[in-house]
Amino acid sequence: MLTEVTRQELWQIYVLMKALEDAKDTQDPSTLRVLIETHRLTWEQCPTWLLKERTVLMSLPKYMPIEAMVRKLGLMTFRQVFEGPDGEETLVSHEDIYKIMVHPFASL
Repeated sequence: MLTEVTRQELWQIYVLMKALEDAKDTQDPSTLRVLIETHRLTWEQCPTWLLKERTVLMSLPKYMPIEAMVRKLGLMTFRQVFEGPDGEETLVSHEDIYKIMVHPFASL
């Protein structure tokens, strides 16, 4: 049985759908970065042509699952996402890595 959807839930869905449409239509990496950080967009929700931009790649690791980050680590390293003084902080914290408990064979 379906539950009743509140106005607030409908509004949240609308805001997310609007953000996805804005992300799809944008040509500006800075705009996409703001959308990623505001609405926690994932890799798959970003336009392919902007996934090569360093500014976009720098905002994605904060919300990526660890397995997805391991798969994209080569590209992110190539695009120098982790360079600079805050490069390690762009990845994940040690506490996050400890909590995730990824089996080593899962990433092979």
